[in-house]
Amino acid sequence: MFSLFKKSSKQGQSQQGTGLAVQAGQNVSINVQGITASEARALALDVFKANLLEFRGVAQSLAIERGEAITDKFISMLQAENPDGLQQAQSPDFQDALFTVQKEFAKANDQALGDLLVDLLVDRTKQNSRNLLQLVLTESLSTAPKLTSGQIATLTVVFILRHTQNNAGTLDSLREFLEANVKPFISDMATSSASFGQLEFTGCGSVSISQLTLEDVFQQTYAGLFRKGFDEYRPTEMQIPVLQYPMLYTRCLNDPSKLQIRALNQDQLRQVLDGLTLPPDVRVKFENLFNEGKMTHDEVRIKIIEIAPFFESLFHIWNTTSLKHFLLTSVGMAIAHANGKRITKVDVAPLSIWIN
Repeated sequence: MFSLFKKSSKQGQSQQGTGLAVQAGQNVSINVQGITASEARALALDVFKANLLEFRGVAQSLAIERGEAITDKFISMLQAENPDGLQQAQSPDFQDALFTVQKEFAKANDQALGDLLVDLLVDRTKQNSRNLLQLVLTESLSTAPKLTSGQIATLTVVFILRHTQNNAGTLDSLREFLEANVKPFISDMATSSASFGQLEFTGCGSVSISQLTLEDVFQQTYAGLFRKGFDEYRPTEMQIPVLQYPMLYTRCLNDPSKLQIRALNQDQLRQVLDGLTLPPDVRVKFENLFNEGKMTHDEVRIKIIEIAPFFESLFHIWNTTSLKHFLLTSVGMAIAHANGKRITKVDVAPLSIWIN
């Protein structure tokens, strides 16, 4: 699947000493022990030029020019983020991955795609063994060029909303997170049936029978921000020793006259409760109390649109298309992760958090 080198069955290849022989119509032998950035660049371009058998005339000149541009961009980013990755130029597997980037950019001449591929390739250099993450990133390099910018935007929005979480303690902080990480992609999203079909065909995701509405997404990830609270007498009524666990209560964010449990979501609540010595029955009562005063779907939608008006269109798109049924694969996550990082310039956790 990854063999992009076109070779004649009549060609032969031999290697002596420490040289790496690269063949495509001719033999190129280059010393690669302890290579520098300039040597890595020269090697990468020699591999690229030696394999441009399918291009002729002006097309070949353009391909070489674009190949040099994307190689320079890659070497520059690699030096900044992972200089040790230069030594991977000795690996045939890595050369094949780099040639994929060079070739795809030479064909498309799409700067956004080029930047995305460079980000993916730099991440790949951080994997020194043939593990799952390396395989996923390699596959992503050949998959991303098969997608439109709109489809990549769709993957990014799904990834951010369904697979990431910001420790938003208030609705204002949630709004800031959504403006920085979701708003840039909404207007470019591709959500037609044909687009989802292509995303499935390329292995980026699948349209499942089950569904998760956008309101459900917020209720699961940021549940504590969408509570109407409970009366102060409610814990006593439930026979919960209020004074013994004051750290578990806070004023309701949406109604200061009431209380709510101090947790962003169910997972965070479990972590807090795990750190306390609680009788099992009291623990269950706290979990039940956390879910009291839960907003309805309509109330969640109204609240989100109130703080982030640009989400009104996304609610409509999400809940009336296959978005609410769409599940990302590891390849879809990798592409979305790189694209989100590229566009928002926000520091994000390593991809290994999701793919390991």
